[in-house]
Amino acid sequence: MSKRTWMGAATLLLLAGCGPSHYVIDNEASSSGEVHTVQGSDGVMMGAVAFNRPATDVNDAQRQRCLQSTLEPQPVQVERGELMTPVQKSDLSFNTTVTDDRSERSALTGATSWQGRDIAYRLELQTLAEGNYYYFDQLGERGVAAEGQAPRFEPIGAWSEAAPMQVHQGLEALTERLQSCLAGAAAGSAAASSAGS
Repeated sequence: MSKRTWMGAATLLLLAGCGPSHYVIDNEASSSGEVHTVQGSDGVMMGAVAFNRPATDVNDAQRQRCLQSTLEPQPVQVERGELMTPVQKSDLSFNTTVTDDRSERSALTGATSWQGRDIAYRLELQTLAEGNYYYFDQLGERGVAAEGQAPRFEPIGAWSEAAPMQVHQGLEALTERLQSCLAGAAAGSAAASSAGS
């Protein structure tokens, strides 16, 4: 090989190592099966996080009580850039419940703090006979807002340096608190039902 070919190959190797890592999904997030990513103009972003937990037999009032006591529902706006159009408050499914013959679905938006990060989300909780499904999307992290402005939430990267699994852990902690409340409500209903028999 000529000297010129070696230099070209060395340059390509150096450039490949210097490329932006924002387009490489974090290994743990990629293999979790619960983190769903989307491609954005600035790299790979967290699109949604989904969890499946055991079914709980609760009524709408119990579910709403758990949602309100466990989470902090609030309207939030996530700036999506070229990823998606900004979410307007009028577009949010804020604290709604839909019932059909198979399930109860509740949706709300909110924000939580986890290990120093303020994370915004929209949660859709679906309770089916075979399980409870928690689907968090419209994810964002609090950015810097101008004085007197409402907080801005910006998309969360799915690359390693953006620590997507830390966001996953925060949303999983919310899921566990809500699941615990629902399980307690179901157990209370079952106990009351058997005491009345």
